Amino acid sequence: MSSNMFRRTMVGAVAIAGALGLAACNNDTASVTTPTGSAPTAATSTTEAAPSTSSEAPTTEASTASEPTTSEATSESSTGESSKPAAGGSKDNTKVTPTGTKLKFGQVAVIDDESDGKYKLKVKSITAAPESAYATANLNKSNGKMYYVNFDVTNLGGAKYGFEATAPNQFFLKPVFESSEKGRAGGSPYQDLPGCKKASYDDIPVGGSGSACYYYQVTGPAPTKVMWDTYDVEIVWSK
Repeated sequence: MSSNMFRRTMVGAVAIAGALGLAACNNDTASVTTPTGSAPTAATSTTEAAPSTSSEAPTTEASTASEPTTSEATSESSTGESSKPAAGGSKDNTKVTPTGTKLKFGQVAVIDDESDGKYKLKVKSITAAPESAYATANLNKSNGKMYYVNFDVTNLGGAKYGFEATAPNQFFLKPVFESSEKGRAGGSPYQDLPGCKKASYDDIPVGGSGSACYYYQVTGPAPTKVMWDTYDVEIVWSK
């Protein structure tokens, strides 16, 4: 799958995003379309599934927790609070995963984002939601089957506005499906769904980790791959 095809598709998807929503959770969901069901090829540039992608060689997983700055430590000391790392801080030197990388579920990619800073992203699985989830989410199964993407993140520093478990954009992280099919991104549910819990929105300090689950509706055959697809990076996870 080429980046150009993805960009054209995602432009249309973003336009659709304003008109479509998943009524269940009052979540702003939108249709996203992946041009092809096969794993994407490497993009010629570097850095939805995309809000701007993801054989087998894992990336470096070592991280270095950043210490709080002197001003932060002084401020916390003066208020009587214990010293702890900030959610922002400086980015560590872990190598960013290059575009075109193909990983197995459970392997880690290192993402560098302008707002969320640098972080590890480990996609663990994509699974079909149970029948009971449709009623809880107020979704019509005729619009597509519901799938969960489960993942972990680790804050490597550099976030501008704090770092949460839901840092990965729900339109950048998505199932891979055929261009003839349609998909809707639900993101993290506002209430627990059977098999997909609401994520915590607490700030994760540098060096800390969190987990989240995003849900999607996809028509056609069951997707077996998950992609991280920005306008510059394409990374794919599969079994």
